[in-house]
Amino acid sequence: RAQYNPFTNYGYSKLGNILHAKELDARMREQGKQVTVLAVHPGAVDTELARYLLDFLRPYMGDTLLNFGVAVSQRIFTLTVHEGALTQLW
Repeated sequence: RAQYNPFTNYGYSKLGNILHAKELDARMREQGKQVTVLAVHPGAVDTELARYLLDFLRPYMGDTLLNFGVAVSQRIFTLTVHEGALTQLW
């Protein structure tokens, strides 16, 4: 049985989003519909997915440096979940 890897599965889910958008776009074009289909990336969003990254980095960075880095990067680089959702609305 394969071991669960959150990063691999996250990548598969994003690939699925892109493939779905491409297929929907092709079907809309076949039917002559004037619809724009997009697959978007919201950027860095502060979600629970980060907990897996923290567990991965902890042995290399230690708790103090890791906690400081997370606190700084969250303030500077990440969107809230609400802001991340808004990037997908037109």
